[in-house]
Amino acid sequence: MITGGILPRPILKFKYGTALTPIEGLKLNLKPFSGPSKIKIELLIGNEAKSNAEELFENLTYGVKGYPGISEVFNCEVDVLNKIIVNENNFLKSINDISSSSDIILAFIPDEMQLPYNLDPYMPIKRELSMRGIVSQMVNYSTCKYLKNNSYVLYNLALNIYSKAGGKPWTLNETLSSQIFIGYDTAPGIIVATIIQGKPPMKFKWEIELTRHPEIASNVDELIIKLVNEFNLNEPINSLTVHKDGRIHQKEIIKIRSAIKELIKRNLMKSNANWNIIEVKKKFTPRILRVIKNLMENPEKGTYIKLNKYSTVICTTGYPERKILFQAPVRPIMIEVVDSKYWNYNLDIISRDIYWLSELHYASAFTSTKLPITILYAHRICSFWNADVKPKSNLKEKLWFL
Repeated sequence: MITGGILPRPILKFKYGTALTPIEGLKLNLKPFSGPSKIKIELLIGNEAKSNAEELFENLTYGVKGYPGISEVFNCEVDVLNKIIVNENNFLKSINDISSSSDIILAFIPDEMQLPYNLDPYMPIKRELSMRGIVSQMVNYSTCKYLKNNSYVLYNLALNIYSKAGGKPWTLNETLSSQIFIGYDTAPGIIVATIIQGKPPMKFKWEIELTRHPEIASNVDELIIKLVNEFNLNEPINSLTVHKDGRIHQKEIIKIRSAIKELIKRNLMKSNANWNIIEVKKKFTPRILRVIKNLMENPEKGTYIKLNKYSTVICTTGYPERKILFQAPVRPIMIEVVDSKYWNYNLDIISRDIYWLSELHYASAFTSTKLPITILYAHRICSFWNADVKPKSNLKEKLWFL
């Protein structure tokens, strides 16, 4: 029988309190959960945007109306190590002037449509810096010119910089149902996996393995073993949940089972540990709507419909962030349990965990993402890798891909 309801909203934990939304916690000055007390920044500025870029950075650092500044919001000092002004045709050459001691490079670059494709500096800069193990944040000229005083933009830009520099702005206040979550995605030639702890501070790491098969993660077992082994847990795993972006092939299920057996053999996982393997499908066509006073609106976040004992449709985005229907209703995701240790799982709890993991995305303080970060982050790394952005190993615990 089809049933449904609304899952409980996650409570976000900051250093000095809790809030229901990221922006609420930041505006209440609850301070980030954990992170650096100083961020060392180098500025790379195209000559045509010099004055606007400098004004935006001034606003970012010290604040404007509606935004108090990065130092106040994130409780950290900003140290500008270097400011490089470059001609628009020499962005890549200027990278040689960047030091390796900075936490992040803030690059002000032309908009994508301003230059021919072969001269667009975005990917070349990302590619070069990531191979050197340096994190970067890009800002377009149009943002510098038209949005330099916009508090919405400045909050999100500050959040990106702080998170990429190693900060953890917020975490979940409650522990999730699994001790460890592993998410993976595939792209031509690679498998990318992430591992996340199910309780605060929700430690994170990612890893990449090369593969010959374009669609099936044929060596996902090796990747899981490697991730768990390098995660340095203090005790064997007592519960594990594996997420994949899209359909999980039967061969992958066999490989994941093989990895679990090996983890138990190496005493990295308890022999009676519970585990679940779950598909998370983002291209789910049917939508969910709610009707209020004869008007159709987006559903409340957390709205779910349980299709059967294996599958649930969940709205991880929606009201109150996206109340009005502008073009189309928000897209839900569908999750399906494809394998399990005991098959006595609580599907509502599994659905809740996936919904809550979507609230840990640090790209925006105002809106959450559709996908849980387990597979969203794996998907983003796959996209960058396909663009030949291949980060150095020192970035495996950093969110350089936001």
